[in-house]
Amino acid sequence: FGDSGGAGSFAVNTAAACAYSTTSWPNWVRLDGGDSGTGPGTLLFTVYANSATTPRTGSIIVGGQSFSISQAAAACSVTVDTSGITGQFAPGGGSASVGVTTNGGNCAWTASSPVNWASVAPNGSSGRAAVTITVSMNPAVGERSTSLLIGGQPVNITQGGQACSYSLQSLTGTAPAAGGSGTVGVVTAPSCAWTAASNDPGWLTASPATASGAGDAAFTAAANPDPLPRTGTLTIAGRTFTVTQ
Repeated sequence: FGDSGGAGSFAVNTAAACAYSTTSWPNWVRLDGGDSGTGPGTLLFTVYANSATTPRTGSIIVGGQSFSISQAAAACSVTVDTSGITGQFAPGGGSASVGVTTNGGNCAWTASSPVNWASVAPNGSSGRAAVTITVSMNPAVGERSTSLLIGGQPVNITQGGQACSYSLQSLTGTAPAAGGSGTVGVVTAPSCAWTAASNDPGWLTASPATASGAGDAAFTAAANPDPLPRTGTLTIAGRTFTVTQ
């Protein structure tokens, strides 16, 4: 019989005047008729569904004779509890636990990761267990994500990136008395946004107003009508850049 069970029958052969009876049968079998009588007969029975993940065998004993019954095991099923993963992992890394539950202690499962920055342990077992997910530090600015496979089910995780940092290739610049332009390099990660603005807009301008990633910021100084030199500042990517004219 399959794991869902079902109905069955078999003939009891004896002489017409000979009585017989059924003396034992498994508790997962129900006798439906013909289990006692005189002369030839047919015994009817029903096999209940098998909820266990191991097969089972038993016998119906009639008149001292044994009729054997075997039944297949129930299919293994796996449940994965991801409630231990709350939000995304921090940029510095960390760990979280995923619970694995099966409907039988003999049910095997595996766990795996497709990336080298996230690991799972153990990577396989049988029955109930906890799988620890360990995520290493993310050195990049951008978020990263992957899908682990635990017990045949995808477990999606994400990790935040590092905060953006900025530096200028120089903190000072010069312009001639007649006016002119210049540039300064901005060093940062590709996804990091920055702005450039003048703190002395009367004679000093900055561009571009907004940008992302490494690049150049430009400044333009108007002609200086005063016989004395002057200084002004720009704020570029949060850093102060001083222009002397």
